[in-house]
Amino acid sequence: VALLILVLQCVGAAWMVEQPISSLAWWHPRLRALLRSIDRIYVCRWWMGHYHGKTPKRHICWSNTPKIGRLDKGVLKKHQREEIAKMGVKSAATKVNKKGGKSYSGTSALRGTGTYPPHFGLRL
Repeated sequence: VALLILVLQCVGAAWMVEQPISSLAWWHPRLRALLRSIDRIYVCRWWMGHYHGKTPKRHICWSNTPKIGRLDKGVLKKHQREEIAKMGVKSAATKVNKKGGKSYSGTSALRGTGTYPPHFGLRL
């Protein structure tokens, strides 16, 4: 990914790299070093629930164009969350761990949330 960003940046092309907000990809040393070396990086966070996603799922992306900010539609409202909950897609299961805290694990429905909803594709 870092090499592809570097090539696109060198030829003056627009690029964006998107991940679920909990992804650890952004902590990879090469990617972080590359992003720090680019003059202007724009970061945008949004909810896939705004784009009729099966789950609310928060996402983040880095880009070299400020236009990426158009993806952010603000806070996901309570009624929007309720509409998504009616679909009945549970991508994560919670349980109490040995220390008494919450623990999360993906369900079989998680794989299906990796596909972009059509409304998101149209927004791009």
